[in-house]
Amino acid sequence: MAAVCLGRLLTRHDMGDALVEFGGWAERHVATEEPLTSPAVSHAGQFLLPGITLAIATIFKFGKAEDAMVRALVVRFLPIAVGLYDSVRCVRNPLMRKLSMKIVQRGATMMITANDVRMDDEGVEELLGAAVLALLSGLRDRDTIVRWSAAKGVGRLASKLQAEFLDQLLDSILERNLSDVSTGEDAWHGGCLAVAELARRELIDSSRVDDLVPVVRGGLEYDVRRGYTSVGTNVRDAAAYVCWALARTQSRDKMATALQTLAPVLMTTACYDREVNCRRAASAAFQECVGRLGDFPHGIDILTVADFFSVSLRVSSYLDVAPLVAAFEGWNDAGDAATDAVQFLAEHYGAKDVFEVTSD
Repeated sequence: MAAVCLGRLLTRHDMGDALVEFGGWAERHVATEEPLTSPAVSHAGQFLLPGITLAIATIFKFGKAEDAMVRALVVRFLPIAVGLYDSVRCVRNPLMRKLSMKIVQRGATMMITANDVRMDDEGVEELLGAAVLALLSGLRDRDTIVRWSAAKGVGRLASKLQAEFLDQLLDSILERNLSDVSTGEDAWHGGCLAVAELARRELIDSSRVDDLVPVVRGGLEYDVRRGYTSVGTNVRDAAAYVCWALARTQSRDKMATALQTLAPVLMTTACYDREVNCRRAASAAFQECVGRLGDFPHGIDILTVADFFSVSLRVSSYLDVAPLVAAFEGWNDAGDAATDAVQFLAEHYGAKDVFEVTSD
């Protein structure tokens, strides 16, 4: 709370000298290379660095891009935050990595927003390039709070970029995070969150929807065994978020072909996924598709059967909801997409739950 209050205070128009003094003091403390877990760092010092970075992030949030002193602080701390993310000081501290993502995204956004900043300036271009690479690295972080902060940062920064850069950014996310299952569940989760943020902000051109269909379907079906369990719950949840965001921002004509593939997979996930948050997310995404895009056989009737609450209980979802959905004409033989989705789930870890419930 103290860091937030300090950040709000230093962004006042009459606190310019104090802001400069705080920037110099903060830079001296952040520049040290000692890990926070080192015996050389005092107990109070372990809390000082997170407090400083939170105060800087707050200044970047409430400061005005037209303020020359705030922009000078951005130029000083943006490269520091980029280096801080990969430093030994943050490798075991998810809070610090999250705060470095906040500084990077807010600083880069402020640089683009500033009226007198030339985008073709070599120094500005280098700083923005480093910021984008840092955010893309954050999408692959092992901690959810860091990936989520990086994904929101990608969306906010992309909203300030020119249209020709958006396709390049989307291609980078698809290549680095969503190209293959072997990239890992962390990369898939961060990639799906970033794509969803871009879609929610209407930054994905309708011509790219068909490119996203196999990726989104792969995310809805993501389930990788790890010993006696499996991973991928967060990926399936984030993939449903992508479907929800696309349904809100794309037109019916542009989504018609995509929905023929995604709708059966969404309904299969809503009925048969073993995790309640995934079933609810898929049901909410399907509801958004029906409400905004239509063109689903018995769409409203299915929503009253497979709603947010009815899919909450696994037994009810498996034994009551799924048979009722299958009874509707057009859904008992939904085609290859539904067949493939059911086949995929049957071959993966979730089949154990289906067999246990249906055998009772």
